[in-house]
Amino acid sequence: MRVVFLIIDGLPDRRVSRAVTPRLVELADRGARATGQSVMTSATYPNHASFATGTEPVGHRLLANWVVVAGQPRPADQVGPAVPTIFDACGAAGRSSAVVVGDQCLVAVMGAAAGDQHWPPNGVVEDAVMRDGHGYIADEEVVPRLLAALADDGIDFVVGHLNEPDTAGHVHGPDSAEAAACYTATDARVGTIIEALRPRWDDTVVIVVSDHDQETATSHDQIDLYGPLRDAGLSLIAIPEGNGAVVWGDDPTGGLWLDGIDGVDGHGEAWPGARLVWAVPGRRFRLPSGFDARPFEPGHHGGATTRAQVAVVGGGHPAAAAIGR
Repeated sequence: MRVVFLIIDGLPDRRVSRAVTPRLVELADRGARATGQSVMTSATYPNHASFATGTEPVGHRLLANWVVVAGQPRPADQVGPAVPTIFDACGAAGRSSAVVVGDQCLVAVMGAAAGDQHWPPNGVVEDAVMRDGHGYIADEEVVPRLLAALADDGIDFVVGHLNEPDTAGHVHGPDSAEAAACYTATDARVGTIIEALRPRWDDTVVIVVSDHDQETATSHDQIDLYGPLRDAGLSLIAIPEGNGAVVWGDDPTGGLWLDGIDGVDGHGEAWPGARLVWAVPGRRFRLPSGFDARPFEPGHHGGATTRAQVAVVGGGHPAAAAIGR
């Protein structure tokens, strides 16, 4: 049996339709579809770490795109998952694996270097490779490399990742015409990938997911956690993640200082020393001073309102029907 796990970054489940994503709907019609729920934060790296490890962030420890280690903020790709991954499991079971991703940081976040093949090598992108508006790898660069991995009959488990829908949702808003056009273009590439699977369809299970939803920002008034932290005299580290945030450190108030902040919808402990915070719909958290490198973008995610995930299964192997049930 060959398993193909395809991740479409940031594709909203509500935008999966015959008009916008006909190939994905066709796959669902012949297989099965459900709406999943992301881990929190509803950001790219914690959810990809969960895909790779089968654990919640309390297990793999990548609670957001940035995490605090030994008192210092670090990008999740510089930390990596704290537990073994599916690529380790494949190797231990004598099964081969390949990974092709459109976000180069995912190589480290998913522990993909433990697979038999991964691209881009060690997460390093050559200068000639085309990028999208956020500097990640263009889908048209990913697909040929993914097709090459799928053509290798010696590979049992293939992971692919297409990033452009996430960038389009951020830049234009997830419900915009421009984002819909990107979703449709990516869906056509999904169709190309599915067609490449046809020669071995009876031996194949294909699973297509998104990592998180996106929400349209309805207010430019961003939620400030830094002033209230200073006012409360707390030595904590707040790291925003769109319409979610994580507050790191030993909080003697148990998060009570958050209750009076305009725009905070709720909070809860992820584990001792890490508290999740989420915004009311349409609002996002302000970045620290000096980090606002991009103009305000109309699409965001990270909080409790952007957890819906696409989940579609297909393929001709009997396991596909079993998963669909």
